Amino acid sequence: MASHQFNLEKLKGRDNFASWKFSVRTYLEHEDLWECVQPPSEDDKIDLKRDVKAKAKLILLIEPQNYVHVQDCKTA
Repeated sequence: MASHQFNLEKLKGRDNFASWKFSVRTYLEHEDLWECVQPPSEDDKIDLKRDVKAKAKLILLIEPQNYVHVQDCKTA
């Protein structure tokens, strides 16, 4: 099994949001997790395991001073 190491810039705030958003979207698409951060349609079923994985990846890609904005989020 191949292992991929990515060096993604963490979200610091407004200054790097646009580039962070682009790289995180690409990363989540690569990991087949992008739909976890999209609003579900009525027919969609949420895969809880994949949602937890997507949420963890997102949190690990932001600077700690921004945790206050996401610490109460239940889903990705």
